[in-house]
Amino acid sequence: SSGINAEYGVPRFEDMNDELDFMDFQFFELDEFISDLFEAACKETGCESIKALDRNSLLKPKIKKEKLADWLIYAYSILKRSRLLLIQADKTIDNLHKECNADKTKIIKLQNDMMQGKTEQLDQVSSTVKNEMKSYCEIVEKSCKKAAVTPEKLKGIVKTVAEEEDRSKNLVVFGVEEESGEDLCAIVSDLLECMSKNGENS
Repeated sequence: SSGINAEYGVPRFEDMNDELDFMDFQFFELDEFISDLFEAACKETGCESIKALDRNSLLKPKIKKEKLADWLIYAYSILKRSRLLLIQADKTIDNLHKECNADKTKIIKLQNDMMQGKTEQLDQVSSTVKNEMKSYCEIVEKSCKKAAVTPEKLKGIVKTVAEEEDRSKNLVVFGVEEESGEDLCAIVSDLLECMSKNGENS
């Protein structure tokens, strides 16, 4: 029986690959047994090929009943082994189908988990950006409040500009001796009048 269990068909395996390898070997061996049976029958009956092997060739007088019985028992054992392997193959295919569906379910779950993780990361990044923008806006708002020009500051700026404008109109006279009690306005007026006359004469 080459290791085939009549109850389960093939030994139990923990690994699916080992089971598939074992079944592949069993089917290959069965194919060799069938070829040996056909070759022996063709040789005894004088048939050139399996296609020529028929009922009449098996009923030839030279084929003894004992030989036919041996071939029949041999064919029965092959059919029995084939049946057990086919039953186990059906179970194996069903298990593979279940595993395939389970793997698909796991893959879908992993994809959903990845999408959920990405969504959570995007939400976290969005929340962080919003918080940072809020903090930045608050800082800018505080800075603008500090830098705001109040009416009092505006008056001071205008006064300073006016004073600087007034000083730009001052006249500085060099080389004129100062004496106590003198009339500066009269002296400056005379000086300007004299300068005006010299300018006209020139």
